[in-house]
Amino acid sequence: IVTFTGKVNKQAAVGETVTITVGGPIEEAVVTTTGVDGSFSVDFVAGIAGDYTGQAHIDEDAQFLAADSNIVSFTISKEVRAITLDVTIP
Repeated sequence: IVTFTGKVNKQAAVGETVTITVGGPIEEAVVTTTGVDGSFSVDFVAGIAGDYTGQAHIDEDAQFLAADSNIVSFTISKEVRAITLDVTIP
């Protein structure tokens, strides 16, 4: 699980929609809303290991233009697994 967090410096109202576009082996849009202070947070579950990017976007509203965040990069590593072998001699 990856948690995206951020903050909008100006908002017309609490609860504005923020869309985070994820690129990589899994491409998906993750949606959340802003809090009282403009902050937002949302989890993304990447089921496939690989290199990803994420970018937040907030639409234009009555008072403010649309805005895009910086692009962040991250890597989901392959999970460790184990294998065992036993022998029985009758």
